[in-house]
Amino acid sequence: MTESNERSEYKNGTKDAAIRKLIEAIKHAKKIRRFSWLKPKMNIEQFCGRLYGNCVFFSTDDYPADMHSLFWSEIFDSIVKTDDAFQYIDFDIFTSEMTALQVEIFGLAWMHHFRLERYHGLEEKYTLGEILFTKNYMEHNGYGNIWNTMSYYNKAIADALLHPCIMAVDRASSPLIAVKDEIPCYIIERKYDKKFRDDIANIDHHWKKEVGSDCATRVVNRISKREDWGGCPIALMLTMTFAERLGWKIDLRAEGFAGFEELLNRLYNDLKQEIEAVEIK
Repeated sequence: MTESNERSEYKNGTKDAAIRKLIEAIKHAKKIRRFSWLKPKMNIEQFCGRLYGNCVFFSTDDYPADMHSLFWSEIFDSIVKTDDAFQYIDFDIFTSEMTALQVEIFGLAWMHHFRLERYHGLEEKYTLGEILFTKNYMEHNGYGNIWNTMSYYNKAIADALLHPCIMAVDRASSPLIAVKDEIPCYIIERKYDKKFRDDIANIDHHWKKEVGSDCATRVVNRISKREDWGGCPIALMLTMTFAERLGWKIDLRAEGFAGFEELLNRLYNDLKQEIEAVEIK
C-alpha cells in the first residue's frame, strides 16, 4: 500500500463532494478564537508570531509534533480525490510549497488590510514591519526554504496584478475563461503598470535601506487593494505557479485545478478574518 493510500484509507465520500471537502478542510486547523466587539491589541511582531505559531507551523506547545503534517495531509488527500494523478506528487514537497503559499497569501491579505482608507499614511509602517518580521522569523526558526519559496508566489502575484482588475459582476463568463479572453487587453497596459511599479521602487528607495532590497521588492510586488484579489487572476496564477513547481500536469478547467483555486480563496478570506479580529498597534 502506498503512502498516499495509507493516508487516504480512512477517508470516505464521493468525488462529487471532494471539492467541497477541499474548501472546508482548512477549517479543521483554525485554533485562534474569534472576538466580538472587544478586539485584543497586538503589535506587528506579536500578531505575526502568534499566527505563524498557531495557524501555519503549529509550533506552539498546544499542538502535537506532527500537527503540521496532519493538517496538510487532509488537504493533500482531498486534492487526490479530484485528480488521481496528484497522488504521485511528493508529500513533503507539497507541504513545503503549501506553507510558503499560505504565508505569501497572508502577506497579500495584510497589504490589503492596511491599504484601507483609515490607515492612510501608515501603510508603510505596517507592510514593511510585516515583511521584515517574516524574513527574520523564517531565518531564525529554520524556515529559510519557506522564505525562498515564497519569492516564486510573490512574483506570480506581481504578474497577476498586471492584468486589468475586472470585478466579478462584470464578467460575462467563468473567471477561468474570462481571464484567458482578457490576455490581449492586459498586454497593452503591461508596460505602463510595470513602469508604475518601477517608479514606486525608485521613489521609495529608502525602503531598501530600511528592510533590504529583497524585502522591499516583495512589498512592491504586493501593492494592491482588496478588490484586486477577486478582480485580477491572482488565485489562478498562484495555482498555475504551484502546479508548475510541483510538476502537476493538469488542465486549467479540470475539477482539481478549480478546486485548488477555491482553496486559495478560502485561505485568503480566513487570513483576512484573522487580521480583522485584532487591533494592530
